[in-house]
Amino acid sequence: MLTILQHLDLSGNSLLGEIPSEVGKLTALRYLDLSYNVAIHGEIPYHFKNLSQLQYLCLRGLNLSGPIPLRVGNLPILHTLRLEGNFDLKINDAKWLSSLSFLTTLDLTSLHNLGSSRYWQQMIGELITNLRELSLVDCNLTDESVVLSASIQNSSSPLVTLNLNDNSLEGPIPNLSNFTSLRTLHLSNNGLLHELESLHLQDNYLEGDINEWHLNNLSKLEELDLTDNSLSLKFGTTWVPPFQLYNLGLASCKLGPSFPSWLQTQSHLGFLDISDSGIDDFVPDWFWNKLQSISLMNMSYNSLKGTIPNFPIKLTDDYKLIIQK
Repeated sequence: MLTILQHLDLSGNSLLGEIPSEVGKLTALRYLDLSYNVAIHGEIPYHFKNLSQLQYLCLRGLNLSGPIPLRVGNLPILHTLRLEGNFDLKINDAKWLSSLSFLTTLDLTSLHNLGSSRYWQQMIGELITNLRELSLVDCNLTDESVVLSASIQNSSSPLVTLNLNDNSLEGPIPNLSNFTSLRTLHLSNNGLLHELESLHLQDNYLEGDINEWHLNNLSKLEELDLTDNSLSLKFGTTWVPPFQLYNLGLASCKLGPSFPSWLQTQSHLGFLDISDSGIDDFVPDWFWNKLQSISLMNMSYNSLKGTIPNFPIKLTDDYKLIIQK
């Protein structure tokens, strides 16, 4: 009777040993999840090639070893593939990716050899035109991973989630503004970004939370522009940023309801846009002292309270101030 089984989820159990070859006889399977059974070991069975109806395959959190087999590519309608483990990638092993033309989700978490293989990165880059979710967490990607970076930058993909956490990326972030549908971008724990001076992610419709942990290593940051995203900046009231910004654009991001106290630490701002940021608070007296260096400031579409103090302000010739309650 199991030969007509279409959905098999054994995730999060205490299964032992190798994946039984009998799984390859369940030829009607459309969904197979064996994830987070840490005592499962061995290789992906050869008989997986028989699961031609499989659409979802998740093998995350297993103690698998050996190369990812070419026969995995014999899954013609697979749309989700999640792998995580100690696979021994070979230069030619990426050929199976080219046959997964229906793939929309690819998760290769902790495949540590991926960063050193340009061939692997090229194959992933060719798949990006169909992918909606790509996760390359802990894959030893560096600034030398140029093939993958170029593919991401130049693609017109419908990609909505890109996860590059826990790599060794450094230098400029690729221009992602052509990804008009991008919703989630993860770049956490890429320690070598401490040399970053400019971070521009405006007009990407990004969502999620940003806290001080994401920015604490960016001591050389001078420009930060997150304009026109749906991001929430959640910083502690006592947070002191490690950087001094000259340009700061946070329009349409969520800063409020309290006035952002961390702005008090920024002494060199020439451009500031905190419009439409959900602030419903009194403007503190210290803030008006920041006008000494600012040339352009936009605070419109907030619920600002208080009065502008009566003290002399030295403004630049091209100064422009936009305040709207």
